[in-house]
Amino acid sequence: MKLPRVFFLMSLLSAGTVAADITISDGRIRETIPGQNVGVGYLRIVNGGEQNCVLGAVSSAAAAKVEVHEHRHEGGKMSMREVVNLQVDASATVVFEPGGYHLMLLNLAQPLTRGGSVTVAFDFGDCGLITEVFPVVAIGN
Repeated sequence: MKLPRVFFLMSLLSAGTVAADITISDGRIRETIPGQNVGVGYLRIVNGGEQNCVLGAVSSAAAAKVEVHEHRHEGGKMSMREVVNLQVDASATVVFEPGGYHLMLLNLAQPLTRGGSVTVAFDFGDCGLITEVFPVVAIGN
């Protein structure tokens, strides 16, 4: 099961940044505390093109699985849910921040320590593939 993910990630990494209209910035992954095997990441996605794009998959060698999640306030309660196929409209910006969209890195390969880095691959389907290296920052950033 892990082998296909590795080949998928390698193909994304070798592709480099090819999504000309999509820009990812302000990326960061929070450090984890001892024993924690789930990480969280934040970023900004800007679609500078005229075509709507869909973020269909995110992956990283740092985790067995990476999901896009969203915090929502419904009925006076806060909940979190996975977002599959996140649409990034033409000329729009989607911000991943505490209390909103965020990356969940599940079943980490090793603890995430401040000062390190995590390579994350984003598959926007027809809009292209992007790989970014995010710094690991202190909890609270």
